[in-house]
Amino acid sequence: MTTPEHRSGRTPVIAAHDSAVRDDATTKRGAWRATIDSLSRPAILATQDGRILRANPLFAELAGRQAATLEGLFYWEVFPRRAGPLDLSLRLSPDYPAGSETVALGGGVTYEVLGSVLHAPKRRTTEYLYRFIDVSADLEVCTIAGRMALAKGALAVANSRLEQTLVNAVKALAGTMQVRDPYTAAHQTRVVSVALAIADELGTTQAVRRCLELAGLVHDLGKHYVPVEFLLRPGPLNPAELSIVRQHSQIGYELLRNIEFDWPVPTAVHQHHERLDGSGYPLAVAGEEIGIEARVLAVADTIDAMVSHRPYRIAMTPDMAFRQIERVGGAYDRDIVDAAAEVARKGRLDLSAAEDATRTRDRQG
Repeated sequence: MTTPEHRSGRTPVIAAHDSAVRDDATTKRGAWRATIDSLSRPAILATQDGRILRANPLFAELAGRQAATLEGLFYWEVFPRRAGPLDLSLRLSPDYPAGSETVALGGGVTYEVLGSVLHAPKRRTTEYLYRFIDVSADLEVCTIAGRMALAKGALAVANSRLEQTLVNAVKALAGTMQVRDPYTAAHQTRVVSVALAIADELGTTQAVRRCLELAGLVHDLGKHYVPVEFLLRPGPLNPAELSIVRQHSQIGYELLRNIEFDWPVPTAVHQHHERLDGSGYPLAVAGEEIGIEARVLAVADTIDAMVSHRPYRIAMTPDMAFRQIERVGGAYDRDIVDAAAEVARKGRLDLSAAEDATRTRDRQG
């Protein structure tokens, strides 16, 4: 019997596959939309040319419209074209999956637009998630960052005093995470300890050590703008939620990049999730494109994360963590991994704080 699928050149198997792909696409898009609606900041899901597929209630409020009326409109039909993230969308691709752009939307408010690619190979489509962050509204973080910039610009201040001012300001920034997410705050402190021990074993310069100290303290600063329920959820995240979590290194970079450090602190924060083989984020850079500071932070960050208890997995022992790192091969700098292993062998890799926190949480749970 000749079926419509045969007449169209599509076998029943192909037709069933295409139907499954469509169902999967519908399910994933529904999950993405639910995620966007739940965000605590304005957000849209859009095509590359700026057509809005979904707008959350906060974006609708920003636009002065009902959310349902925004779907199908082009961004520049809602806001002036010059104010939109269109240039950003043209820069983004599966090979360049994250970025940011500053836009002014009227009323004297400037937003940092964070863009992420949501690539779905099965659907052969690429969609874009944009979050609009009014950084100036976060008075605590913004005020501290502003004071850091002013302190750096005060040329009359003695160098030693200026450096201490910057160090104190970085510590204050790190402290903003304590109330919101105590785990991240403690994790950042432990990463500094591990990173400096690795740096000592490598024999790095004092400048590299100073950068590691400061960047390590704020490497997860951008998580201030990630919904805390995403960070603490015991189950898996959907692609949209994971995309938002992965924006944290870009956000941290944006908060720090206008401060004139004597060391590449913003870049180290930006790159600490990049991997030597190009498998990392946000920019998927590889090899020597990744600074030594970020490569050390990547190993220190991974080790501490693995030996710490998290809601979505149990803690590993240090030996298990090193074996796991070995299994991913070229993702991490071999010399840095070897240095970390040597530090651990010598008993100078202090992971007791993470292990104590795990035991305490296990007793409480």
